[in-house]
Parts: sequence; C-alpha cells; structure tokens
Amino acid sequence: MHQRDEMLLALEDTTTAVVAHGLLNSMAAVTGTATSLLDHWELFTDDPQQARQLLQRILRQATMASGVLEDLARGLPPEVASTLAAPGR
Repeated sequence: MHQRDEMLLALEDTTTAVVAHGLLNSMAAVTGTATSLLDHWELFTDDPQQARQLLQRILRQATMASGVLEDLARGLPPEVASTLAAPGR
C-alpha cells in the first residue's frame, strides 16, 4: 500500500470516529432526557412547559442523529457527513 493510501485510510478512520462520537453524544442527550422525564414525570406534570422543552431537546437531538445517518446511508463521504452534522445545520 502506498503512503498516500495509508494516510487516506487513517483520515477516514479518524473521520468515522468523529462522526460516531457526534452520534453517541446525540444519543446520550436523548437517553438522558427521556430517562429524566420517565423517572420524574410527577415533577413535570406541574410544569408542562419544562416537559415540553425536554421533549423538544429529545426531538432536536434525534433529528440531528437521523440526518447524519441518512447522509451516511446515501453514500456521502464521512467528512461531508461530519460537516453537515455541525451545530446550526
């Protein structure tokens, strides 16, 4: 294997790790927020606005993760998908 090919493989592995890390962060936010809602629902029934905000957080994070996965499934290079997953997309 040529040195250039090895460098491209290393870059791809790093990019894939960055994309995976971003997806794991989104899933941690979704899981943590959903767990809070389930474990402490009685606290949120008195404050429906707070419950709504937490549900919106879940939706935002799940939508972002789904978008990255859709981009990857379409065959976009991982570095492009990573750029698209950047905050403010």
